[in-house]
Amino acid sequence: MGTTLKAQVDTTCTQVSFNMVGGQFPNEVSYNVVNSAGAVVASGTPASTPAGVWCLPADCYMIHMLDSFGDGWNGAMLTVSLANSQTYVFTLNQGMSGIDQFGVGVDSCGTSAVAGCMDPSAANYNPQATINVNCSYLGCTDAAATNYNAQATIDDGSCTYCNGVFNQREPVHLHVLEWKPSKFKHSRFTRKRGIHFANIG
Repeated sequence: MGTTLKAQVDTTCTQVSFNMVGGQFPNEVSYNVVNSAGAVVASGTPASTPAGVWCLPADCYMIHMLDSFGDGWNGAMLTVSLANSQTYVFTLNQGMSGIDQFGVGVDSCGTSAVAGCMDPSAANYNPQATINVNCSYLGCTDAAATNYNAQATIDDGSCTYCNGVFNQREPVHLHVLEWKPSKFKHSRFTRKRGIHFANIG
């Protein structure tokens, strides 16, 4: 379990709350919050992020993000919300560890972030976003369609399908002529539903 900061009323500090979304592999994810003196003031995982609202004094705080497997957080995000409406969103894109920071009562520490889709080609593109998450793409999501789009997450009804003669119920006839010096043979092949019939005569 991570260290939990108890809620308190104190005019010399700012109310702060933490929220964490676990991503695809939440058991690999953890973090520490360290103040400018190097002391760990909070730590947690998606399962043990401290709940509630508490006060932190004015300072620059470092977020030390860790991933035990070494492939980043895979969608996990840590959100730090301040009572003055500033919000900081942190994620580890790759590797075993990363460092970022946020400020409490300090303007020059950290950058207020906006989580959203940063891909202009996505259906839910947000030009104000600074953390790329949850992009949605329109297109055909049926793998059996001729215009299947593997990137699409929302089916827009545009799927098309191949309806060639071999997909129809009507038989297709193929006439084959064989010429031999002593005999003329006429073969008639019928293909219907994947079954071949031959009439020789």
